Amino acid sequence: MSDVRNGSPSPETYFAETLRAGRLEVQVCRSCGLAFFFPRTHCTHCRSQEYAWRPMRAGATLYSYSEIPATPQAPARNVILADMDEGFRMMSTLLGPGEPRIGMRLTARPDPQRARVVFEQEAP
Repeated sequence: MSDVRNGSPSPETYFAETLRAGRLEVQVCRSCGLAFFFPRTHCTHCRSQEYAWRPMRAGATLYSYSEIPATPQAPARNVILADMDEGFRMMSTLLGPGEPRIGMRLTARPDPQRARVVFEQEAP
């Protein structure tokens, strides 16, 4: 786990930097042990400001999704909610062929070009 020190970039900036470097990291509270997302300055459970960054496990389950139809300005896409195996929920997009199914297993990966997390269906 890496410590956050005074003078470090904001949690949002640090998270974006790790994604651009091709890594998935998540904040973990040093007081209660909760992993939390989205990046912030304090734990969402106990409000402690003492946290560290650690590698994020990539496993998730599809909780919900919405299909957004194509427009002249943008292609069709989806927006998903994924329940991460570490206990928090993320919003993103599901890449790859096939229809999303609630409950399907997903794998998160960084998208370094856009500094975001994207999901793919978990390999069997």
